[in-house]
Amino acid sequence: MLESAGFPLFGMAGSPTADISPQVRVIAGTMWSNQRADDMLWLHKPKQADQFLKTGAVNILYPHWGYELEAFPRKFITRLGRQFAHHYDAVIGHHAHNPQPMEVVNGVPIAYGLGDFCYHYNLPTYRHGMIVRMEIGQPTTASPPRISSVAWDPVVNQHDDERITVEIADRPRKWL
Repeated sequence: MLESAGFPLFGMAGSPTADISPQVRVIAGTMWSNQRADDMLWLHKPKQADQFLKTGAVNILYPHWGYELEAFPRKFITRLGRQFAHHYDAVIGHHAHNPQPMEVVNGVPIAYGLGDFCYHYNLPTYRHGMIVRMEIGQPTTASPPRISSVAWDPVVNQHDDERITVEIADRPRKWL
């Protein structure tokens, strides 16, 4: 339905990547679904990561993983995140509907869950999230583009009648 309306999809088995610029590729996929999802890219094995990388670009993995409303990722998720960090330049996860911890492994930022940026349910458990901003340096003849800094802002969804507004913290937090 989305494709027929002109929306480009990625994270699907047939189109796992989105090149958002010549120097930045996002690879998306899922680790679970409560519905039949034969058309999705399934991400369970870090060793399959290399087939999606774009040479000379910053490669960002955007996995749909973990469990809803958990404040901390489970150990198998942190293990996978650290394994994926050996292949990707950043791992920015989502699905928990709750902000989860972030860490840097060998210079690779891993955000286990960003929470909710803008969510239509007016429930207290679905109101908090984070925005992650990555600064990517220009490539040179001597080096490819790379992430030079990462910052994040906590956000809170505010529901007012039929509108949703997002409050962003005054002070961003620096990560790298």
